Amino acid sequence: MSHYFPIEDVEGNLVDVVPFCSDWCHWNWCDQNGEQYGGWNGCYEHDHSEVCANCGWVMPGLLDVEVSA
Repeated sequence: MSHYFPIEDVEGNLVDVVPFCSDWCHWNWCDQNGEQYGGWNGCYEHDHSEVCANCGWVMPGLLDVEVSA
């Protein structure tokens, strides 16, 4: 599950997201990059692996996880 920092254009439209492995990484990245932390924004499922923008941990996606029978 991921946490996301939304990137919006001047009109307020969502144009991208920055992925994080935890709320702490989300908060820390905002603090280090001069961005406004908007509060907890997590528990998102994602299909493919994503890399945390703060710590670099690879978060496996739902389609990237092997399921054994």
